[in-house]
Amino acid sequence: MNKMYIVRLSDAERETLLAVINKLKGTSQKVRRANILLKADADGPNWIDEQIAEAFLCSIQCVENVRKKLVTEGFDVALHGKKRARPPRAKALDGKQEAEIIALRLSDPPKGRNGWTLRLLAEKVVELEIAPAVSHTTIRSTLKKTVAVHGNSFPGSCQVVKIACRDCSLCGRFGKKCRWREAMQKTEDRISQK
Repeated sequence: MNKMYIVRLSDAERETLLAVINKLKGTSQKVRRANILLKADADGPNWIDEQIAEAFLCSIQCVENVRKKLVTEGFDVALHGKKRARPPRAKALDGKQEAEIIALRLSDPPKGRNGWTLRLLAEKVVELEIAPAVSHTTIRSTLKKTVAVHGNSFPGSCQVVKIACRDCSLCGRFGKKCRWREAMQKTEDRISQK
């Protein structure tokens, strides 16, 4: 089968690839790409894709993709990979808002309810103007973080606030200046006003 993308490396590119491989400089993906490019070089070993894939424990498609990137996008992109076009999404809530949501979760639920639901919390957060808009999934992930960080048995448990207010290793403050205690007080004040 004729190859559509033929790899031809210059001497400088070969030296760069050898340096990456010999020093294991960079990520494992970068080292693998360097190995693939060296073995696929038409002026060098000129291995077929199946041999390269077997030697470096990757798929044939991976080898073909590296060849294609070299020919179409250049040496740097083939070796280092493409930079992300869009930056990652910014956090929906800051630390203070998260603290207020946790404090709201720990407060008494509205009359006629046994407990807080995620959708009810999301509606109350918007109503109390803690955040301009928030979904129930954002509330879920915010409350879930407290379990991972503090190791409690359920999201947003009372132990989080008690631990934080006694000896706050979360915000580095002690006593009355603890952000968790402040958030709890603000949330209680907002609820009592409405």
